[in-house]
Amino acid sequence: MLLGLIITIAWIPGQEHGPDGKVKTLEEWEAGRETPNKFAQTPMAKVVERIWKVVVRVADKLYLFLDGLAGGEEKERREHEREAAVMEQEMAEVDERQRGRSVAEVEGRVSPFVNGNVGH
Repeated sequence: MLLGLIITIAWIPGQEHGPDGKVKTLEEWEAGRETPNKFAQTPMAKVVERIWKVVVRVADKLYLFLDGLAGGEEKERREHEREAAVMEQEMAEVDERQRGRSVAEVEGRVSPFVNGNVGH
């Protein structure tokens, strides 16, 4: 823990200043900052990312295998979530197709208020 504390203190950057020379506000920090060395674009970072994705995929497969031995509740939950996402996407597509059409057209009927004649 002591080693972690020392490394953390050594890696914490000092105060950063904005273009006007003032210490950055929380809003300026929220906007983010450009990484000067574009770390995520380096070849080594890409290799680490690929290795990490493989490790995560293998760990997930192992987890689902062990879950299957214990009853398979996680697999069922994931399938249910996947089905719900597909249903939600289909509903969004239906809503998008119906957008721009009147309520009467969508419901397949003509409202008596469309032509102004209300039956008594």
